[in-house]
Amino acid sequence: MCCQMRQQPHTYTWRLWGKGLTRQERAGLGRRLREAEAKLGRLYDALERGTVDQDEYFKRRVSTATAECDEIIRLQAQADRRAALPQGVITPKKLEAFSRGMEDMLRNGDIQFRKAYLRFLVGKVELADGEIRLSGSKNALLAAVQAGLPDQSGGVPTLVQEWRARRDSNS
Repeated sequence: MCCQMRQQPHTYTWRLWGKGLTRQERAGLGRRLREAEAKLGRLYDALERGTVDQDEYFKRRVSTATAECDEIIRLQAQADRRAALPQGVITPKKLEAFSRGMEDMLRNGDIQFRKAYLRFLVGKVELADGEIRLSGSKNALLAAVQAGLPDQSGGVPTLVQEWRARRDSNS
């Protein structure tokens, strides 16, 4: 996943490439798609009229025009996906509080909490010579930091899947 962190005065902005295309860029892609489809249509019209032969040159031109249409559609879909990604602002104070709280909870917290949060935040663990590298979704990390740490003051556990208040005839 592409991500960049820009430091601005007193804030960190996580931009997960969540910015979509500008109106002009989207209009330009739409125009290019219409032109490529028109070009493809003209090629097929010329073939139907008998103006061109269906030789290797013609096939290459059709293939090129089709590939151009597909690429423009792919770019538009990619822009739509980027526009749907969340953007958020994380202040250094919030990031520091989350880091300290998470470290404490991972070291001293309930084992169910530790497992659940690690599953949520860590997507891959790589072991190398003298090094352990954890990686995961930046969207998950952003959501966790924005939501803050769960209350561990004895309330209802929110991350324990099989938790029930008591065993009775309804369980």
